[in-house]
Amino acid sequence: MNREEELIKQLEPPVDAPDGAVVARQRQALMAAIHSESPVPAPVAELPSGRATLPSWLSRAAAVVAALAVVGGGTAVAVSLFSPDPAQVAAVGSHYEIALSSHGPDWRPILRAEEVLCDYRGVPAERDLAQGYASGHPLAETLTEEHLFDECLTSSDAALGHEEAIAAVAQPVVCITSQVPGELYSLPVVLAVGGDCVAAGYLEAPSDLLADLNHRRQVEIGLRGVPGDCPTEQVANDWVSGQLGTIDEEFDVLPSPGGDRCFVPFVDWQRGIIQVSAIISDGNGPTGTTMPPAP
Repeated sequence: MNREEELIKQLEPPVDAPDGAVVARQRQALMAAIHSESPVPAPVAELPSGRATLPSWLSRAAAVVAALAVVGGGTAVAVSLFSPDPAQVAAVGSHYEIALSSHGPDWRPILRAEEVLCDYRGVPAERDLAQGYASGHPLAETLTEEHLFDECLTSSDAALGHEEAIAAVAQPVVCITSQVPGELYSLPVVLAVGGDCVAAGYLEAPSDLLADLNHRRQVEIGLRGVPGDCPTEQVANDWVSGQLGTIDEEFDVLPSPGGDRCFVPFVDWQRGIIQVSAIISDGNGPTGTTMPPAP
């Protein structure tokens, strides 16, 4: 039993609790496991006064980089404007060249904006709830619903070894989580067995979900796209300062730990935090951390 499963088991409500309550408690346990091993430590003090708190996707349409296009029959659809700077995409990849030997030629760094929750209730997976990253496509490629499905149905740790059995019964739909106190965003959820999001304990996914995710992916690529294969701590911090002046999102920037290694920014969207930290050789996070989450 891994650490995520242990925490979920400890926090499971009684067996007669409503199904949605079980999922909510399991998700809180899973998020605790993720945050406790995150490359960016949780803040120990209140946020500086005057900082704007970002509301959920359902009420922050103005912050979503999307356009409304009218297609045949007058239907309005969200169009993603995902177009990251090619130089920044290349820089993010170059910071982790050392990791290719352990991950393979198709590996690329994952983004925190690609986080997805996988709900396996009703399908044969290792556990009912797992966290993953929809990162099985090129960094410069737009994230789609199919990428979310692929992560949960074939690529996550909980799905590995069960792909055929899952495929035989899966009818996936995308939902979103209710916001947990202290988190700035809801997470996309793939409900593997399909059905109604609300009945499963989640919310219906808004029409601008993918546009919002791709917007944050582009912002994260910009923040992490420090020029050079091995940026110094000062270069990385200066880059973050410059990038923060070009985006609408607000972040708290934590002090970097210092040292003479290669440094890049790490982004925690859920808590609105950035920290410049050293890269470790396997490409999975800053020095001194063990992470199931993203670099």
